[in-house]
Amino acid sequence: MSQDIKEIVDTFISISLGKLVETDFVSRDLIDRNWYSRFDMNHRLEADEFFAAASIDEANRPVVVFNAESNIKALAWVIPHEAIHLAQICKKDLEPCNGYSLWKGKKFPNLTATDPNYFSPEHQPWEAEAKELEDLVRGALYEKLPQPR
Repeated sequence: MSQDIKEIVDTFISISLGKLVETDFVSRDLIDRNWYSRFDMNHRLEADEFFAAASIDEANRPVVVFNAESNIKALAWVIPHEAIHLAQICKKDLEPCNGYSLWKGKKFPNLTATDPNYFSPEHQPWEAEAKELEDLVRGALYEKLPQPR
């Protein structure tokens, strides 16, 4: 992935996080460059048919990992959702782990994207919250950058 695409992606993430700050979902001090993005051939992403995933790296830093084969349109679509997860991680509401996630201190098994309960507040409340907010955040991104649609 080129440096230009990485800069575009980081800009998209920053715009999305800015909307979350504007709506008081997260405070700016919790997200101010506390995160980073990277591209790689992530086999877990491919297996789960994801374009991206927000997580925590080995140094306990929030990261969004993008599938290196994603195109800009797919990235623009997925970034608002992943930015919400990034904010959840920075707020310490969400802690992704291997095979499960902690949501506000409670352990939940991770479901595959095809599971009918994937966006269920009872099974994956972080996904339900992200799903609820993503159109608002995506709208803010498309308002500033209408071309990626």
